[in-house]
Amino acid sequence: MAGHIFLYGTMLPQLARGCSARLAASLGEGRAATVRGLLYAVVSPLGSFPVLFGADQGIVAGQVYEIPGAAGWLEELDRYENYDPANEGASDYLRREVTATLADGSGIAAQAYLGRASATDGLLPIRHGDFTRFLAETGLRPYEA
Repeated sequence: MAGHIFLYGTMLPQLARGCSARLAASLGEGRAATVRGLLYAVVSPLGSFPVLFGADQGIVAGQVYEIPGAAGWLEELDRYENYDPANEGASDYLRREVTATLADGSGIAAQAYLGRASATDGLLPIRHGDFTRFLAETGLRPYEA
């Protein structure tokens, strides 16, 4: 699948650990971008990871990358994100097309993983929408599996 992907959490190369680091190693140069939405953090014993909920309010910071052309890369990322396009009801995230705004103000279509449910009980809001900054501010570490 050609195209772009918007990453905002543990798949960002500087935050990637374990399995995500191997996937992130295939990414080329990213471009700073934002999308509309609300960002929350899940804190677990294995580290923290973000959940993006699509919304008209809020801005979430991340990076846009070209989807690597390696066979099976996107399918492997789907497994990492626990997204099954054949069974979305059992998925933690949904991969959807969003419009990402680049630093120059232009928009680009990109795939992004969005939280499937809108329930935010037990999640920490990241009001400024930047997961990397959230980790620096809280001293929490990114998820590693």
